[in-house]
Amino acid sequence: MMDSLLSLRVFAAGAELRGFAAAAGRLKLSAAMAGKHRQKLEKCSRRGCRNEPAGASA
Repeated sequence: MMDSLLSLRVFAAGAELRGFAAAAGRLKLSAAMAGKHRQKLEKCSRRGCRNEPAGASA
């Protein structure tokens, strides 16, 4: 399960730095992981998100 707060931090840094590659560098993540966090937020914006306990399936 991805951390929703980290996903929001990636998004905010991407907006501030005008790119997710730069955001990944700032947050010490790979560009691929930053992209996964961005995709998670995009998916949530379409269908809604909720935090679930670890191990729960969505």
